[in-house]
Parts: sequence; C-alpha cells; structure tokens
Amino acid sequence: MSLNPRDVINILNTNEIDTFISKTSSTFSVNKNVKEVNVDYSWLYVLENTLGNIDKIVRNPRRFIVQEEDIVIVEKVKKISQETIQHLAEHSENIRDIDEDGNVMPEKLLNVHKEDTTDLYENRFIYTLVKRLENFIERQLKDLDVVSLRETKKDAIYKASSEYDNKKASIEVKINYESVDELNKDGKSLRDRILACYDIISGFGTTEMIKDLIGCSPVRNPIRKTNLILREPNFQKAFLLWEQLDNFEFKDPKVVKYENSKESDDETRNEFDLSFFVDCNALDENQDNILKFKDLDSKLSKVIDEYIYDSKDSLDVLVDKLKKYYDINLKEKQNKERIISAILNKFIKSHNELISSINDIVH
Repeated sequence: MSLNPRDVINILNTNEIDTFISKTSSTFSVNKNVKEVNVDYSWLYVLENTLGNIDKIVRNPRRFIVQEEDIVIVEKVKKISQETIQHLAEHSENIRDIDEDGNVMPEKLLNVHKEDTTDLYENRFIYTLVKRLENFIERQLKDLDVVSLRETKKDAIYKASSEYDNKKASIEVKINYESVDELNKDGKSLRDRILACYDIISGFGTTEMIKDLIGCSPVRNPIRKTNLILREPNFQKAFLLWEQLDNFEFKDPKVVKYENSKESDDETRNEFDLSFFVDCNALDENQDNILKFKDLDSKLSKVIDEYIYDSKDSLDVLVDKLKKYYDINLKEKQNKERIISAILNKFIKSHNELISSINDIVH
C-alpha cells in the first residue's frame, strides 16, 4: 500500500510522537543574510499630483506687452500712435517743414512696435521644468528594470539525537534557503504610470506657450522666488516638484542594505524534531507499528480529514451521515452474525446427532 506524505502524517501515533520528542536532545541555529534594494519612486507620486497644475499654466500662460521704439524716416512708419505724436512734439529737429496752413511735415518719426509675449521669468521656469522632466523620465525608464526587492539567504543547521524503546538515532541537517520578494507591488505597474506621465509631459510641447519659448534662456538654480511663484497655487505646486527633483537627483536612487543575524528559534526547532521522528519512522522495520494501518483511530482520522477538505457540510451533517452509515453497517454485521450463528448451530446440531448415533451403535 502506497501513501502520500499527508496520509503518512495523518496516521502517525501522537503518543509515540510525544514519547520520541521527550527523549530527543536537539539544537537549531540559522544564519540569516538580507540584501535589500530600494528604488526611490517618491517623485512619481508628486509628479502625478502636479501635472494638472502645470497643464493649467501652459494652456493659460501669463503674458506682457513688449514695446520696441525706433526713429525712422517717415516713409517707413506704418502706424501713427500717440507716442509718435508726443515724441515729434518734443523733438522739433525731426520736422522737415511747416506749411502756411500750419501742417507739420516730419522728416523722421518715432516708430513704436508692441508685441504680446509669454517670455516671462515664471513661464521660462515652467518651460525649463517641462524639458527637465522629459530628460528625467527618459533616464528613469532606462533603469526601470531595477526593482525594489529583498533577497534573503538562510543557512540552517539542525542536530539531534534520541534514545527510545531500545533504539538510538541521530541526525545532522544543513539547509541552504533563498527567497526573493518584490517590495513595490501595486495594481498598476510603475512602467505604465511613468509612461502615462511622459505622454502628458510630451503633450505640453504642442501648446502655444511651450512652442513660443523654444530657444529661450532656461532658468537655473537658485530659482528666483517671485510673487507669482510663491503665491499662485499652480506655480507653488510646480516649485515643489522642482525641489523634489533636486533632492532626488543629488542622491543615489538605489539604496542597498545588508543585514546579518544569527538566531535560534525554538518553534522552528520543534518542527525539525517532528521531522526527525518521521524520518526515524521511515527507517523502522516494524511497519505495522509505524503506519498503524489497522489502527481504527488512524483510519477514522483520515476519513474525517478528507471529508473536511472535500466537503463544505457542517459537523451536524457529518454526524447524521456517520449515524446513517453506522446503522446500515451494524445491520449488515448483525445479519452476518445471525447467518454465521445459524450455520454454527446447524453444524453443532448435526455434530450432536452424529455423536448420539455412534453412542447408540456402540451401546
């Protein structure tokens, strides 16, 4: 008869286990080495919560009027402004002649050119931040294969000896155990989140403000804390993101930690003691004592164990089924006993009749 490992455990005699372990002397120690790699993605949360503020700035940029003045010959002046007339009144040297009717004929005039521009320091700050984010994310995507993880290595040693029922056993076990656990598990992958941010930032390049500022002078640290940057909520969030990038880029994003420890765990040692008992049972030649195939409690335990794992019925349902099957089998047993009894009685009767006949012949 072949048993699977769980069956072997189920049919072990608990009294024998207690006796064995009480006679066992054992030691257990483990040397643990932990290597932890932490990749800092704190910037991603700040970025995701700031992109909406940057979007509001680039789609509704601050503007101001740039005025350029130049004195040119009258033929080149396209538009006469209030500033042109005032300048001519203050500079008579630019008058060529005045006719009899008092009409002034200028030789040169002040040409005023006004242009609406977004080339503000605050806008250039946002432009520089957007370009900086593009470069930063491109570098992060290249290193994204490095994930936060914890590598654990354990070297365990278990030694034990036992004397029971005129038997002796000893064991020495060395186990090398390794595990790797990823630390930054979340529903949506980091790559998807970073790529989504990158798409939004790339989209800023299509806005009028960013296109107008192409070729402008980028801002540099330290950032000039103008009233707009300090007080306007969208610029405040953008400035915090800038500082976050500064703090992140000035340190190594990959932090490696090593932890070494030696420990002795009584609970784990007890589990190894039980394993020692199972191993000794496997070597015992008296299989009837070891496996207890005919042991009623072991059989019943196995049936109940399988029932618990394979059925969702309650204990009351199990009891009703057991009573039903018990009554059926009891009747079968009683019927067999009656049949056997009848056969035995018939045999005894025939035997007695035969003995009586022999006695009659003899006497």
